[in-house]
This record gives sequence, structure tokens and C-alpha cells, in this order.
Amino acid sequence: MKKLLGLASVAALIAGMTITTARADMYVEGSAGITTQDELDWDGFGYDMDDGWNASFAIGHSMWGNWDVEAEFSYDEMEYSCCNPNNTHEYRLMGNATYNFSVGGFTPYVGGGVGAAFVTYENSASESEATVAAYQLIGGVRVPLGDAWSLFGEYRYQGTFEDPEDNGLEWEHNGHNWAFGARLNLN
Repeated sequence: MKKLLGLASVAALIAGMTITTARADMYVEGSAGITTQDELDWDGFGYDMDDGWNASFAIGHSMWGNWDVEAEFSYDEMEYSCCNPNNTHEYRLMGNATYNFSVGGFTPYVGGGVGAAFVTYENSASESEATVAAYQLIGGVRVPLGDAWSLFGEYRYQGTFEDPEDNGLEWEHNGHNWAFGARLNLN
């Protein structure tokens, strides 16, 4: 619990920095895509997974030359191949920082984030929920469409610092998120 509170404090600090920083360019962005993972553990056994989907919304600032700092809300879901309708899904609140590289007409970027994941395991008979500290690694490319808009494609590895657990049931939740999105610069 202390770890979760500490990470939530870091995420709140990053989110606060995005709101109060002077000389920063504010933006909003959204994305959607595919979530993949070959296998996830559930109750001590590995199970094959079907591809799922993800979506996210973020508000942030471009600052300090080449950095973006943002607060993000996201969702992803995957089904177990063996035994539908079993699935695992999560909502995330994250504080992210990415570094932008200026390369001609496009902008590659790398970064990461920390925050909280609200994870659910669901089947036809029951539902288990847990809140755990989470992280993500981010890499992508953004292409401008004029002064205000840009499109991006990105990869995110999302994981949790510990497996979610509820009433003695433990399940793994991590994934490879591939997404396309759009950003609107507000300044």
C-alpha cells in the first residue's frame, strides 16, 4: 500500500507540473489500438491470450526543450483463449514523461510512466478486482499535420509492479499495446 501511495504521489506531482508550468505548450491527445500478450498467468497456471484492444486520453505540456509531461487515463482488455468469457481488463491513471528527438519532418520519442492500475479478472461466475502500482515504457513517432494537429503511432509495454490479487486469487496483467492516435496542440 505504501508503494502504491508513493507512486500515486509521483503521478500527482507530474500531473500538477503539467498544469502549472510556464512557457509550456499544452496539448490533448487520444489513441486506440491492439493489446497483445501470448500468455498470462492466472491462479498459478499459464493461459494463452487472444488479442484485445486499448484506448487512452492524455493532457500534457511540452517543456524543457524536448520533453513532454502528461497525465493519462487508459483502458485495455484481453480475453483468455481457452475459456471465454474469461477476461482481464484494467483502467490506468498514469503520469508520463517522454523525450522528443527532432528529425526532419517527424518526431520520434521514448519515455515511461508510473501510476495506478485498477485491474479486474472476470469470468461467467465471478469477478475479482485489485488496485496495484503500475508502469509503462513508451516509444513512438509523431508526424505533424500543420501547426495544431499531429498523428502518432506508438508502442507501450504496460506492466504492474506486483500481480493483482483478490480473495487469494492472483492473476498477471501486462501487455504490449500498439496504438495510433492524434494530438491537438492548444497553444
